[in-house]
Amino acid sequence: MTHAALAFDVTRIREDFPILSTTVRGVPLVFLDSGASAQKPRQVIAAMTRFLETSYANVHRGAYHLSEAATEAFENARAAAARFLNAASPREILFTANATAAFNLLAHSFGPSCKAVVVSEMDSALMKELQASKTPCVFYDVGKPQERMTNIRVNYRRGIERLVEYLHDLGHCRFAFVGHHSTLGPTSERETAFLASVKKFAPAVEWRTEADRDGFEGGRMAALRILAGGFAPTAFICVNDIMAVGVLRALREKGLRVPEDVSVTGFDNIRLAEFCEPPLTTVHIPRDEIGRLAFAALIPDKEMPNVSGQEIILEPEVVLRASTSKAKR
Repeated sequence: MTHAALAFDVTRIREDFPILSTTVRGVPLVFLDSGASAQKPRQVIAAMTRFLETSYANVHRGAYHLSEAATEAFENARAAAARFLNAASPREILFTANATAAFNLLAHSFGPSCKAVVVSEMDSALMKELQASKTPCVFYDVGKPQERMTNIRVNYRRGIERLVEYLHDLGHCRFAFVGHHSTLGPTSERETAFLASVKKFAPAVEWRTEADRDGFEGGRMAALRILAGGFAPTAFICVNDIMAVGVLRALREKGLRVPEDVSVTGFDNIRLAEFCEPPLTTVHIPRDEIGRLAFAALIPDKEMPNVSGQEIILEPEVVLRASTSKAKR
């Protein structure tokens, strides 16, 4: 287990995003960015407006003033991105129109020997098609390893078990699990693991489970229903960090302090987990290691063990932060 603690000024960050001043049914808008529809802060909007008003032109395609200015701005942005990402050179930075274009560029770069990396749930027909194509693949949490098909799994069950054991050692005996409505294997496995773990401590331990849509508001509503039902958990275990942030909001609304009155844990260790208030105890998913192993399976290094066609199971680590403490007596 590791310890970490950082502060995050949510109000200040929200002020940078004009769209978050919108209210929906009388409450402030909550918008979770995605790669497909990321909202823009004022600084980005201002930069885009300035470019469109003063410098808009094709880059690298003109010998006139506006094109030269646009090209210079484009290359300056590439250099800034390279510095931010610690790239060896700005030439390593490629701009694409969107995420789909980026994926297509990556796939076509491999040419006839295209490698496929699969990172989400998929149907058996597609798996059979990939197997028949003899295309080297890496599955993440789905499928079974076989020739040219590597499967990387995270031991989610053990991650939940460690959370329950850790909280039980702190004296917690009333647990609540907040999940979401999903058929994804990894998320349903977390609830199954929770139930199996708390039952080991029965009858000294009580528990409830509740689910809602995945998101901040879903976590908030699930927690409010648990509290409204008369059950008073000493600890909430959440299916992911996003739902946990919603639970934190619900507890504040009810005048409950975290962790003095109630402990809260998340899962995944997304960046938000260390910046929310209080910072979340969570389970770390080793995304860097997953990426390294996937690359190694697709493009083997002669000096490293060949992992292609194997099942690789990664053990998650509990990260201790300020959202958990000993149970209130």
